[in-house]
Amino acid sequence: MNERRRNGSAPVESALDVVRKRWKASVLLELAGGGLRYGELHARLSSVPYKVLTEVLRELESDGLLARFVKPGHRKHVEYGITPSGAQLVPILRALGEWRENSVS
Repeated sequence: MNERRRNGSAPVESALDVVRKRWKASVLLELAGGGLRYGELHARLSSVPYKVLTEVLRELESDGLLARFVKPGHRKHVEYGITPSGAQLVPILRALGEWRENSVS
């Protein structure tokens, strides 16, 4: 049996792979406060290049952690929002951030 499977780390590694890419956790934490349009999200995360933000949004949508909503109207209005699965991850990400802040010596 694989050592990872014996000590139970395989599910943890799999979960970390979902948010391991840079900016994924930041995007989820921003969307935890409510849905945002692309421009609003980029304004909050201004150091993220547009191309990277687009990639991260697509990956998070593919992972089922956020949803893309197209609002009806004469102009295309797209908003991104966190899914129930993504919302479950938010307190874990916040706790991880708190742990890091408290563990820095």
